[in-house]
Amino acid sequence: MDTPLYTILIADRNPNIRSFLKRELASTDWHIHLAGTGNDLVQTIYGPIQVDLIIMDPDFSDIPIRTLIKKIQGRVPFLPVIVHSLNMDMLSALMEQWAPSLVEKNGSSVEILKTLIPNFLTPYLPLKRDPPKTEASHENPTDQKSEHPKSMPLDTLDP
Repeated sequence: MDTPLYTILIADRNPNIRSFLKRELASTDWHIHLAGTGNDLVQTIYGPIQVDLIIMDPDFSDIPIRTLIKKIQGRVPFLPVIVHSLNMDMLSALMEQWAPSLVEKNGSSVEILKTLIPNFLTPYLPLKRDPPKTEASHENPTDQKSEHPKSMPLDTLDP
């Protein structure tokens, strides 16, 4: 099996939802990491694991939602978020200021997530990480050519 190129953090206080989403999304080429509390989520995104996308239900009892949003927004580099929740009415006003994608939890929401996830990963991660080289690989890294530049001059960015 190929090494997963992206890591998705699933954060939900319900262990059954976390397990279900992990099982359903693990059949793809994404590595799935789980968080059961808001503090677990924050520790993970600021820790050594490189998270590429968060799928979360922000209904955590250990951290206020506004604090959680500030922590996620303060992370560099930018981390895309899909809010996967039952209580969309409560979240809608708060989420308008933040504008993540919202997916209501229901029987078909995992199929919606599977459709959305590639759209979130591709725009923010144009360069997929290369899988680790094996000892049998004798390629010279300087011989590799990339379609995308490794970095972009700052003067080319819009203000």
